[in-house]
Amino acid sequence: GGSNDIKSSIRGELDLMKKQLNELSAFKAENDELKKQIAEQKAALDGLKKDVKGKVNPGHSEATMKVVGRVHVDYWGYPESDAGTDALEGGPEGGQDRFNFRRMRFGVRGDLPSNMEYRIEMEFAVGKPK
Repeated sequence: GGSNDIKSSIRGELDLMKKQLNELSAFKAENDELKKQIAEQKAALDGLKKDVKGKVNPGHSEATMKVVGRVHVDYWGYPESDAGTDALEGGPEGGQDRFNFRRMRFGVRGDLPSNMEYRIEMEFAVGKPK
């Protein structure tokens, strides 16, 4: 009785160890494959760096850039109320003060060595209703 229980317990533990060893072997194989792929990617990247060297130059210390822009703002103020303002602005409370952006322009401009200028601007404006 007791001897068979010990043998059965040892077999169970041995089977569990075999399963864990197989899982570790599979993990090691996957890890080795990933290391191989990383080495291949590194070699390919080194080759690309050699191909690009001398063909592309990053930035230049003489290049300039200036942020530019303009904001057009409209403000309508009605400090007092009268019959004419009420009629135009629609109510006994008088006209409501208004503040809004008519248009905004933002951009950059500068010089590139030795004979180039650049400028780019974006405009944000409210269009006229059709």
